[in-house]
Amino acid sequence: MKSPADLYHLTSEQLLQLDGFAALSSENLYQAIQASKSVSLERFIYALGIPEVGEETARVLAQSLGSLKRIREASPQLLVFLRDVGQEVASEIHNFMQDSHNQAVMDALLAAGVTLKATGEVAAALRGKITFSDLLSHLSIRGVGPTSAKALAAFFDNPERLFNTDAARLAQVPGLKSNAQQGVVECLKDSDWLGRARALYQQLRDFGLFAGSEAAQVAAENSTESSSENVQKNAQPLAGETWVLTGTLEVMTRDEAKDRLLALGAKVSGSVSGKTACVVAGPGAGSKLAKAEQLGVKVIDEAAFLTLLESLK
Repeated sequence: MKSPADLYHLTSEQLLQLDGFAALSSENLYQAIQASKSVSLERFIYALGIPEVGEETARVLAQSLGSLKRIREASPQLLVFLRDVGQEVASEIHNFMQDSHNQAVMDALLAAGVTLKATGEVAAALRGKITFSDLLSHLSIRGVGPTSAKALAAFFDNPERLFNTDAARLAQVPGLKSNAQQGVVECLKDSDWLGRARALYQQLRDFGLFAGSEAAQVAAENSTESSSENVQKNAQPLAGETWVLTGTLEVMTRDEAKDRLLALGAKVSGSVSGKTACVVAGPGAGSKLAKAEQLGVKVIDEAAFLTLLESLK
């Protein structure tokens, strides 16, 4: 096979020609290959083998951006706004996605019938949350830190107004120090910097991440702070809790249970500690169950776990 996508073009008859494969085993393998066409976006991203991208980062990409299209298009400057994605990892993701060979492999997999289970939407926690001052803080302007970024955002209110300003107008920004003014002037004279800044601003808007004017964002935050906390709590009722799965689960696989917990905001750990919120124990549970009982950690069986999941829908 020349590409991973070639796997999905194999027939059961072709598999039958492999050493050691009889009719039943070749048909079972064929059906397993077909079943693997439907995969979550995060597992698809992880399986691509992007340098520095493990399961957790793949999950962050999938849950934050919601679609393969956005992940493929995202600039490294945008990616660093995502949780736990630093500059080095952002560059690796961007470089991988822009590589022509990798693009061909992804296109071939999709053309072969691979379908991705994804929300299709940017995470609510990111939608409309990146402010003008956040944008400025990520643009590496000499002398401009968080305080100066807020002063510039409050004064100009819109990135394009800042991108088209001059030194005389910058001098009018209350509280803006001379080194920050000079840093902004230097950037505005640099066509490459200006191009990157405008591209990032546009992509933040296209993805629905940009908050709009700084004044509007402040007003929205002041008026909806308590309601947003309630929405977040309802969307991820297990946020901040650490859960452990142990033993054999009979109704769902361990991976399916883990995915359900992650979607509800929980962290899934491989070990039990005093900070563990709950342990789901199936038949064959051993040392983890014993430790949970020793530490007084709540333990439930699979039936109780399924009931809980149903109640949290």
